[in-house]
Amino acid sequence: MEKLRFRNLASSWLVGISASTKAAINYFAHLGVDPVMLFVLSGALVYGPVYGFFLGVSIMVIADFLVGLVGLWTVYTALAFGLVGVLAGVIGMFKKQFKRIELAGMAFVFTLLFDAIAMTAFAWQFGIPLAAATVSQVPVTIIHLTCNTLLAFVFAPSVIRALNEISDPRASQSFRERVFGKR
Repeated sequence: MEKLRFRNLASSWLVGISASTKAAINYFAHLGVDPVMLFVLSGALVYGPVYGFFLGVSIMVIADFLVGLVGLWTVYTALAFGLVGVLAGVIGMFKKQFKRIELAGMAFVFTLLFDAIAMTAFAWQFGIPLAAATVSQVPVTIIHLTCNTLLAFVFAPSVIRALNEISDPRASQSFRERVFGKR
């Protein structure tokens, strides 16, 4: 029960931090600079596919509500990140330790998947021919791939370590003692 309480604390922290970060830099996200992949990938690897789906969906929905940009794109981008969370969570069920290059590689592949889903749905929503949407998406995808891959390479190990530490009551106790001292 104690472990579950700390796991819930960590998962709530991750949803709040990631959704507010996404909302805060939302205007850069349209240029491909977006930390959502970092948070979804890290959270799903630590907590599994169900949580990964919840995290991917909730980040996009909460962030769109925070910035007042809710639309049909909210649904398909949320579901696309939910799918990324499920896939990353499944990988996390079979492997627990990842090298930076593996995390960057997953971010790269999952970004391609996300961009393909979002671009196809966007083209359908606005009646844009798929070929034209694909050509116009290429520069954004290149930036998106670069940013997500770099963010995962640099920060994912630290986020994963923090989630594991917060989730474990024994580790959390020692963390609190290191930060705040013994009482």
